[in-house]
Amino acid sequence: MTGVDDLAKYVDYPICKMLITLDPARRDEVWAAGKKQFDGRIDLYPSSPFFIEAVPLGVAKDGSLAALLEHMGLGRENLMACGDGLNDRSMIEYAGVGVAMQNAEEPVKAVADYVTAADNDHDGVAEAVEKFILK
Repeated sequence: MTGVDDLAKYVDYPICKMLITLDPARRDEVWAAGKKQFDGRIDLYPSSPFFIEAVPLGVAKDGSLAALLEHMGLGRENLMACGDGLNDRSMIEYAGVGVAMQNAEEPVKAVADYVTAADNDHDGVAEAVEKFILK
């Protein structure tokens, strides 16, 4: 693997998202350092134990869902959002019903309206659909 000093020298097109892979033991340290270094310029979200997503400032799942709902003429009370990673936290907080999977990170569970008994690999989303949509 080769490191580069300035990624912008190698990219001549707009970047909508960059995924950083790293040792899970260093994720929180790198995330904190990145948030400090790039504060006000980009948003960083851990999306798994070994990924950090870098996106343009203000681009998050909650904002995207808000734009979609506005386009559809619906309010957030019509929205259920499910997730497990820290990159899902904003949409879970925003949604009328925010659902964290059983295997979600604790800060995600803390803002959820409901935490599933099943994880995302074992029908956690189906559990939420059955409980809140098909009831």
